[in-house]
Amino acid sequence: MGTFFPLFGLAIGLVMAAVIDVREGRIPNWLTGSLAVFGIGVNSLEYGWAGFLFSLGGLIMGLVCLIFFYLKGGMGAGDVKLLGAIGTILGPGQVVFAFAFAAMLGG
Repeated sequence: MGTFFPLFGLAIGLVMAAVIDVREGRIPNWLTGSLAVFGIGVNSLEYGWAGFLFSLGGLIMGLVCLIFFYLKGGMGAGDVKLLGAIGTILGPGQVVFAFAFAAMLGG
């Protein structure tokens, strides 16, 4: 399957999230949930149980990266769930890198 399909799916999901967030000021659960299921499914199909655990680790790491900011009122729950969903595709190491990169860009 390679990396094109998962990253293309991620890109579509992120564009949808950005458009909806700008228009409505929120990121819907159906979008973050669908993206998470997509990531878990793709990695599980490609790598079996190892892919499932990889996605699960990415989900947890993505949630952990932003939960503090959510609890302090700095961002909404949709942002936290979106980073968790991103983690299901990128995995635990890359989602931390994505978080750090986004934090540097966003300030």
